[in-house]
Amino acid sequence: MITAYKVIRIVATFGTIGGTKIDCLDGQERLLRWTAMYRATVLQSDVDVGHFPHDLHHVTAQAGHSESSVQESDIGLNSMEISLGDGSRFAILETHSLWNDHNQNTHHPDYILRVSVTALRESGYYDQNIVPLVALLNVVAVSVLTFQDSDLFHRALITLNIAFVEMSIRMTADSHLPSVGYQIRLQRILNEWFVILMMLLLEGMLQRLDRNKAVERDFEEIEAECLLPLTTWTKQQQQEQQPPLSLNRKRGAAGAATASPMPKLVARSPMLQQLGGVYSGSGSVRHKKHNSLDASPF
Repeated sequence: MITAYKVIRIVATFGTIGGTKIDCLDGQERLLRWTAMYRATVLQSDVDVGHFPHDLHHVTAQAGHSESSVQESDIGLNSMEISLGDGSRFAILETHSLWNDHNQNTHHPDYILRVSVTALRESGYYDQNIVPLVALLNVVAVSVLTFQDSDLFHRALITLNIAFVEMSIRMTADSHLPSVGYQIRLQRILNEWFVILMMLLLEGMLQRLDRNKAVERDFEEIEAECLLPLTTWTKQQQQEQQPPLSLNRKRGAAGAATASPMPKLVARSPMLQQLGGVYSGSGSVRHKKHNSLDASPF
C-alpha cells in the first residue's frame, strides 16, 4: 500500500512533518483515513485580498492511494524551479507514477482524495490597533466644527495633520500588500475619509469668507447711518450762518435747542445701539467704554 501527496498549486517551499498515518475506518466500505501534516508557502491566482486585512487563501491538496504493483522508487514529488525574472524563484511540486485520473477501467483502480482548506489571515493587529486609531482620528477631525470660524488657521492645521497621518497609514498598508490591479476595501475607506477631511477644510474656508463679507456689509451700513445725521447737522449749521446777526439773536433759545441734533439721531440708529459706540465727525468708528449713548461726542 503506497500513499503520496500532490500539491496542485505553485509553492515556494514545501515539506512534510512526520509520516503519513492511514487508518481503516470501515473494512467493508473500504473507508480509509489519511492523516498527515505538511508545511508549504503557496502562491495562488485565487488569493482574495478584497477584504484586507482579512486575506483569504484557498489551499488545495490531493492524496492518492494505490493498490497496483508500482515500485516505490517510481513514486515521488517532481520539483521544477521557475524564475519570474524579478529575483523570485518558485517550485512546482507534483507526484508522478501514482494514479491515472482519466483511466477508470484499470484492473487495480486508484483512489484519490482531494482536500481543500480555506485559510484566513490573522489580522488581529489591524483590528485592534490600526482601525480604531483611524476611526479616532476621524472623530477628532469632525470635532473641529465646534471651533469658531475665526479660528480657521487652527482648524486647517488640525485637519491637515490628521489627513497626512491617514495618508501615511495608507502608504504603509500598500507596502505590505501584493501587487494587485484593483482597489481593496481599506484603500477605498481611507480615500473616502481623506475626501471628507478635505471637504471639512473647504467648509471652514468658505464659512470664513462668508463671515468676512458679512462684516464688510455691516460696516458699510453703519457708515451710511453715521454719515446721514452728520450731513443733516452740517446743513443746518450752514443755514444758521446765512441769516443776519439780528435774526440770530431773536432765535437765541430756539437755536441753542436745535444746535446739535446729532446725538439723538445717533442714539436712534439700531446698528449703533448694537455696537454700543458713537461716531466722530469724520465718520470713523470710535468705541466708548460707557453705556450711555445720549452723551454728545462733539
